[in-house]
Order: sequence, then C-alpha cells, then structure tokens
Amino acid sequence: MAPVLFGSSNREASAVKYLEIRLDESNIVLRGSENEASSALLKGTLVLCLSESLRVQGIRLRFTGEKRVGWYQLGGGPTQMKHLEEFIRRTWEFKKSAETLAAGNYEWPFQLIIPGESPESLEGLSETWVIYRMKATIERGLLQHNSIARKQVRLIRTLDPTALELAHAMSVQNTWVNKIEYSLSTASKAVIFGSTILVHFRLVPLLKGLKIGLITTELLQKQVLTIRATRNNIRSNSRTRAVYTDEYRMPDDVETEDIDGQEGYTFSRAIQVPQSLRRCVQTYDALDVKIRHHLAFNVQLQNPDGHISELHANLPIHIFISPNLPIDDDNNLVDSGGQRMAIAASDLAHLTPPQYGEHEFDRLYSDIDPSGYMTPAGAQSGVNTPLNSRSRNVSIENLASMDAMASGDFPATVLQNRLSNLDATSPAGSRRTVRGRSQFSSTSDSAFEQIPSSAGTPLPGSSPTGEYFAERAWSSADQTPVDEFSRRPSDDEGAERSLPQHVEYSAGDLVKVPSYSTALRSNPRTPINEDLPTYQAATHTGPLPSLSSAT
Repeated sequence: MAPVLFGSSNREASAVKYLEIRLDESNIVLRGSENEASSALLKGTLVLCLSESLRVQGIRLRFTGEKRVGWYQLGGGPTQMKHLEEFIRRTWEFKKSAETLAAGNYEWPFQLIIPGESPESLEGLSETWVIYRMKATIERGLLQHNSIARKQVRLIRTLDPTALELAHAMSVQNTWVNKIEYSLSTASKAVIFGSTILVHFRLVPLLKGLKIGLITTELLQKQVLTIRATRNNIRSNSRTRAVYTDEYRMPDDVETEDIDGQEGYTFSRAIQVPQSLRRCVQTYDALDVKIRHHLAFNVQLQNPDGHISELHANLPIHIFISPNLPIDDDNNLVDSGGQRMAIAASDLAHLTPPQYGEHEFDRLYSDIDPSGYMTPAGAQSGVNTPLNSRSRNVSIENLASMDAMASGDFPATVLQNRLSNLDATSPAGSRRTVRGRSQFSSTSDSAFEQIPSSAGTPLPGSSPTGEYFAERAWSSADQTPVDEFSRRPSDDEGAERSLPQHVEYSAGDLVKVPSYSTALRSNPRTPINEDLPTYQAATHTGPLPSLSSAT
C-alpha cells in the first residue's frame, strides 16, 4: 500500500461517522428595534458518532458574526472597495487535551445569549453581507486532517407589536389643480417579505376630456453602503434598482363611479414582493448598511389637446422577514402551497390595529337595547366598576330590581323588600350592620353623632359575621357585640335610637390589613382627628365625613 502523506489513514477517516451542530431553533428571532428588543437564546448540541475508537487532540466549537461591505467603483477601470470585520466571537472548548474516545455517540450541549442590539443577518447582495457562522472542529494532530462541521445561523429582526409601521396606514393624496385629484394608499407600512402589497387607487379627473393612460407601479430598493477606513477617510456608494414592476392600462369601456359627488375611478393593484433574497432583501439599517424600500407610481394623463402629462408619487414601505416563513440555504422563501404565507399574514393582521374606515358603520353602544343584559338600565360605562350598582359578592339578591335603582325611579317599598330579603337569607346568628355617613367629634371621649342615611340599603362591601372583615366590634369588658355605627331611622320608624358616647378600640382590629379590593373602595384620605378612627370608618365608601364639635 502506498503511504499516505500529510493526511489521515482510511481507518481514521472512517471512524467519524457523524458530526453535526444541532440547534433547538433554526432562526434566532429578535422582536423590536435595537433599542427595544430583548435578548435571545442560541441553544443547541454538538453531536459526534464514532464507529471505532479515535484519538483526538481537542474538540471545540466557535460562533462568529462577520460583516463585509463592498462594491465595484467605476472610473479609470473597475476598482473593488471592501471592508471585512468580525464583530462577535464565542468559543466552547469541549476537549482541551489529547484523549482517546471510545466508539459510540457523544453530545455536548451549548448555549449563548444573543444581545437585543445585535445586527440582523443580511444575505442576498453580491458584495455585502452580515452573517453568523458556527464551526465545530475535531483536532487530530500532525499530518492528519481535522474533522469539521459548519452551520449557518440566521438572525431575524421582526417588528414589535407596538411598532408604528403596523399601526399606520400609508397614503398619499393631493390635487393637481385643474387636472386630477388622486389618492394612493396601502393598508400598512409593514410588509412581510415574499407577500403581496395591495395598493388602492382613487383617481378623479378635474379636466373635461382628460383620459388616464398607462399606470406603472415599481417596488424600488435603495441601498447606501459606507466604508470607514479612518476618521477622515469615509467612502460611500448609493444604488437604486427596481425589484418589481407592475403596468396597468385602464380599459376603454370602464365606467366612472360616484366619488364624493364627482365622477372618478377606483381600483386596486397587487404588487408582489420577490420571494428570493437575491432579488430583494429586507429593510435594513445597521453596521453602515442602509437599505430602504418604497413604491413609485407613474400615471400618464392624456390631455384633450393631445399632449401627455405624468403624475409621480411615492409611498415608503418597511419589508421584514416573518419568523413563520423559513428561508433555505439558497436564500429562497420556503412556502408549501401558500399555507405558511397565510399564517404569517394572519399574524400580521392580529398585530395591526383596525383601521377607522373599516368601522365607520359599527353599531354604537347607545343603540343597543339593554333589556336581557345584566347591566342595570341607565348605568353608564366607565373606567372603574360602579360600586353602587351591583353587590360585589355572589348572592341571591333580586338583581332585577336594580334596573329601577340605576334609573333613579324606584319607590321606598323596593328598598324595604330588599332589606327584608337580606335579613331572611342571612345565616343564623349573623346580622348585617347598616353603615351611614358619620361625623367625628374632636373631643377626647371620641363621641360622635351619626348623620341619618338617605336610605337603609347596605353599602357594597358589607359582610356577614364570621368573615375576615366582619362589620362588628367586641367590647373588651363583656365580650358582647356592640354596634360600631348607628343610624337615625326614618320618621315612621319611631323614636331615635341612643347613640354610643364612647368607643373601645381593639388592637386586633387596628392591625388588620384591608384587601386590595377594599382599599380601592375606601376614601383616599381620612379626616384628621385627635382620636384613632375605627377600622370600618377608615374603609368607609361613602362621602368624606365633615369635622364638627361634640354636641
């Protein structure tokens, strides 16, 4: 057998059956601009399969991000301008010294946090690119070939749901005096790479006998490349090219339409974004590479005297790559039967807010018949839940009677029936305390006078005995329940009840922490008083009590 010089033997070459870099996600997605996007995680496994034992000097994995900016400059012969730069590098050392690996399968996991400000991958231009690569190397030693596996990582920067490109419809409209009134619009500035842009035309001739000729729509891509050799040596190159052209001529027998009392034409044209990065790349702005896109319109107008006028207009658009549409190694969009494109378009439609023009004739809330709904009649919608329209607890109260209460037209018998129903349905041994508005005195004995309530309806938030926020206090002397608040009955209920002149404060009641919902219903501030307020007074939901002297 002839000796193998500067290489490995067949036995060693066949020992490595499988060496691959496996990624959990083929695309790394950053959502938002460089200043808004969160970091992403690159995670995977290096897989090695050996059919027999193999001696290695080391096993390592390297991740790099590279930028190249270049172009050919004409003038005195073509001159190539280029600039190479490596802006990120990370290396994993799985085996750092010589070792003999037995036959079998080996896996080494790895992960890397990709910062949110990292530049997006840019591929498709002839002399300019931004790419991320991974390279796994098994070092064999002198006079032996290393085993190498490579993997390219695509970093995609998509739009954040709050991006203005999704919220704003793009339109250009103007009037050419004594010639034509026009309006050209798209549903959104954001466009998915490989999708279709639907452009709406509205043309209203203002000159009698004016005819609309050929209408040309071009999707233009403008790129500006910059090389910064030194601080004072900066060179740039700008180029604009059309990536798609659509021509449309209106039929001679087309009829005019009534547009705001004038005769005109309305129609739509579909502009196809190329599905290959070699023909069109995404909108880009990073690492001295700027790429912009816009729609250019040219409308020919045939005047009555025979000469032709031209109308020019532009609409900027933002093309981005959707994570739902994978791109193969040849930089072509992978879309089987249009299903992936439909999913991506659906996601974009959910992110985009509805347009005003699509909801001009929506039914108003004021036009809806409230009968049959749980909302009380006449209740107005607001930013907060109304406190006095419904009970906060699930109960068996007569909710139908609340319709009359919300409208303000209800007899006193309704309130009396509701109070009797509450007493009848309360658990045995428990009772509800009716709270009203109180006036606190400034005397040392904490005597107070209760202002009569306008109605005897319990306020929302009242709880039966036994709950955490029970509305009753216990005297420290005889451990018997006493009323913390009293109310002045109406004239037909008899004499006024006696008012307590002194209140015993319990340390257990004072240290209670109200729940979140109770704190929301409480007054934002408590009246200043020399004595401590009771727990129920601090969480009282009625109007603020006014200070008065003791009677």
